[in-house]
Amino acid sequence: MTKRLLIIAIAFFAVLGNLIAQNVPAKKKEKYTYTMYTRVYQKRLMEKPDKVKDTALMKLANSYYFIADYENAAKVYEILYQRAEEKPGFDVPPEYNFRYGQSLRAIGEEDLAKEKLAEYLSESAANAVVQTTRVYEIQDLREYFSKLKDSINLNHFSDFAPAFYKEGLIFSSDRDTGNLHRYRHSGTNKDFLDLYQFEYDEDSVQVISKLNFIGNGINPREAETTSIKVDESTVTLTSDGNTMYFTASNFKDGELVKDQDNIVRLKIFKAVLEPEGWRIADDSWYKNQNGDKAFNSDGYSFANPALSPDDSRLYFTSDMPGSKGLSDIFMIAVDENGIRGKIDNLGDRVNTEFRESFPFVSKDGKLYYSSDRLGGEGRLDVYSVDLNANGMVASVSENLGKLVNSEYDDFTFIYDSEKQYGFFAS
Repeated sequence: MTKRLLIIAIAFFAVLGNLIAQNVPAKKKEKYTYTMYTRVYQKRLMEKPDKVKDTALMKLANSYYFIADYENAAKVYEILYQRAEEKPGFDVPPEYNFRYGQSLRAIGEEDLAKEKLAEYLSESAANAVVQTTRVYEIQDLREYFSKLKDSINLNHFSDFAPAFYKEGLIFSSDRDTGNLHRYRHSGTNKDFLDLYQFEYDEDSVQVISKLNFIGNGINPREAETTSIKVDESTVTLTSDGNTMYFTASNFKDGELVKDQDNIVRLKIFKAVLEPEGWRIADDSWYKNQNGDKAFNSDGYSFANPALSPDDSRLYFTSDMPGSKGLSDIFMIAVDENGIRGKIDNLGDRVNTEFRESFPFVSKDGKLYYSSDRLGGEGRLDVYSVDLNANGMVASVSENLGKLVNSEYDDFTFIYDSEKQYGFFAS
């Protein structure tokens, strides 16, 4: 599904509601980075459905689910549950009812979705907790981008992960920039994600340009022909705009880095602005004697960095040990030299047994994030919590409500609390 950026203006209304907090039975944690089985196993399923193993069918359904192809996910989950009914001894884990239900919600099959989600709830001891809900007003982007030479939301491409930068934005996109040497994902046939800057030129015309990275094996003169196949996304910048932390496929000295499971994980990189571009820092900023050695560790993904307004704390997403669910949001202290102290999990008022991701901290001390927990409007919903003086959670989670949250994925929410506007992807 193509991801698009939307602009929002905020109107504050508080409504009490119920949110389901999950207590899922202990199970083997799934990997945060999923291998795409869709091409191979879908072909086998079409040709010889009876020959596809149960485990392969489960992987195919989950692969569709985790790449947000909910129509195909629902179809394969249906086949999976039909097989479970016909095959004695084959039990589908409880969380599959949750994923099946969420997939059905995304394609408008509400009645069956409610049935599957109810089955999930009956199999997992869920508790109801109170949360508040806010109502947001969506505004048309056309007025905001009236002088834009290019489009931020190009048809057939995904534009998401906005970050405020100077008078414009930095965002991630898989758009085709006309590079004859570009590389595509084998599973999706889409270009790898790159970071772009939206800004004003000398004639006050809004333009979009790709960020130029140098260092860590990338030569700026060869940036368009480099053999490194790297996804870049989710950026946060220091208040002076000169230091960036961003998510990318793990690479070092111009080569992709795979872990012991032969998987390229996501890692957080640091870059400093220089006249010729953004220079990627070496790993000494997090491999230092003052910082938690678990940060950016092998075998796990670290992604979606978000700085506090005073640049003293770095929030991020990971599936590292200590996570409650498929991914949790954590925090660590940081300064110009790198990370300091231990990593803190943000706790039960943010993290659940499912996916929490895409943190953003506004100037008024609120943490915004996305979660696919039960009780939302659809798949990933945007929530917020207040933070205390130590950067930890100080309130219950607040669902941002309809208009922002839809039956699909809503994420990478950013908000300027002084100017009362923001952006998010859906």
